[in-house]
Amino acid sequence: MEETKTNTKRKKSNVKHTRAIQHDRSQRVGSAPSEEAIKTQLMDIVHPATLTQVGLFQLLGLRARTLTLPVIVAMVISLIWRQMGSVSELSRVVNREARLWVPRMKVSIQAINERLRVIPSQLFMNVLMEVLPVLKKRWETRKRPLPAGLDWVRSRYSQVLICDGSTLDVIA
Repeated sequence: MEETKTNTKRKKSNVKHTRAIQHDRSQRVGSAPSEEAIKTQLMDIVHPATLTQVGLFQLLGLRARTLTLPVIVAMVISLIWRQMGSVSELSRVVNREARLWVPRMKVSIQAINERLRVIPSQLFMNVLMEVLPVLKKRWETRKRPLPAGLDWVRSRYSQVLICDGSTLDVIA
């Protein structure tokens, strides 16, 4: 039997698109706030919301030892914000340095895993629902001008959904 080769078309290279994005990023001045500014804003917005949930935390029978609700929320936000890949990495960072409103502390991976396993998701939902109106109010009172396209859309529609169609190459 004779084996026949099928002509398979190669997928078009994505390199031009990636290079164009990298070039565009190198031409624009980064407008992201500094890490210290983000920490301050998170402390001003999220930390008070976690403190209001401490009563429910205790009412649910969760013991307040080292890993209280404010500590766990700070750890989860740090895990997401710093894009840590695992709880062991989070544990290593918490043991080395202070995170948001939490001072440096000695915590085992097992302790963090156990607390994350048993803490009710409702506590996180309550914190989120308390934070969202604050964020909306701050966004509405912002002083910076909106980009022209967003300003035009906002004047005509009550809600706007913005999607980024680019690939997540490198977030700088």
